[in-house]
Amino acid sequence: MLIKLEKVRKVYRMGQVDLTVLKDVDLEIEAGSFTTILGPSGSGKSTLLHIVSCLDTPTEGRVFLDGQDVSELSGDQLADIRGRKIGFVFQRFNLLMNLSAIDNAALPLVFQGVSEAERKARAEKILTELGLGHRLNHRPNEMSGGEQQRVALSRALINDPDILVADEPTGNVDTKTGQKIMELLASFHQQGKTIIVVTHDLKIAAYGQDIVELRDGEIIDRRQTV
Repeated sequence: MLIKLEKVRKVYRMGQVDLTVLKDVDLEIEAGSFTTILGPSGSGKSTLLHIVSCLDTPTEGRVFLDGQDVSELSGDQLADIRGRKIGFVFQRFNLLMNLSAIDNAALPLVFQGVSEAERKARAEKILTELGLGHRLNHRPNEMSGGEQQRVALSRALINDPDILVADEPTGNVDTKTGQKIMELLASFHQQGKTIIVVTHDLKIAAYGQDIVELRDGEIIDRRQTV
């Protein structure tokens, strides 16, 4: 099993109040699967995604990645795992506005100590594969929402991760662009990558083989689409 969560709880301290976002979640995700996490705003789905992708740790419970318990690893240890195994696409892209597309895409390689020449070559290759070969030197504010999302995808894929996770990847683009983005994710799945997508949209969730439905911090349903 690639990813396994056991009785995961996540509690945030909000002033004098504890806010429980996840409640004793058990979840298994197999290598090579396409899983969508479906739920309304406030259901805990983004928090769950952050824990699955080693961007956050649980308050209680255990998280296993490739058999390794990552629940209590340090921030540096989690960052190392993310750098090697996980690509993350944020809902609002999180591109640096003062950098070109090629420099945004190459950014994770800076932290891996890759030379500038290799960074540029790898970023150009993946941007070209995603249809942005003519936009390499454009900054995000010179690009459409769909183009920005593909830059974000390029950045997530630059390290050739085993796992690609996306938080509402179609939330800030029009329907047609959203469909193209999901088709791209489906093509990466066909190449053998494990895909995990968070969405509030049932039509988007249907792209996955496995739909995990979350409400009020609990899994209320899990179903196969194929």
